Amino acid sequence: SGTLDVTMLGNPLIEDEQKTIVLAKNTENSINLSIANFSLDITGLGTVNLGDVTISNCTLTPSGEGHAFSGTVHLTNLTLPGVGQGDCDVNIENATVIGNTLTLPLGIDVFMPGTTTELPLDIKANFTGTK
Repeated sequence: SGTLDVTMLGNPLIEDEQKTIVLAKNTENSINLSIANFSLDITGLGTVNLGDVTISNCTLTPSGEGHAFSGTVHLTNLTLPGVGQGDCDVNIENATVIGNTLTLPLGIDVFMPGTTTELPLDIKANFTGTK
């Protein structure tokens, strides 16, 4: 467990939200990452519910005293307040596990409904926690 911070266009959306993120060994060199009930409260628009997000088969690579990993999952048919239905990519951006500490930077790319046109929202999340 740990804390999650989220910004959009550099402005805080979520600060120090308690969150539990689960890492599960998939193979000797890969893990699956799960975030239950992941949602973003966007000021002036409402809540985007991403649901239970699982990013599978993240390859582990040695990094200093621990391991690093990256991965992406594409989510479809999300309800985007003020926009309608849309999709998004949740991208793990060079996360690390060192000892019992997980540092998990995420980039969240939101797309216009029915297109591959990304909305310029610049959503970034960062989770820091321990097991």
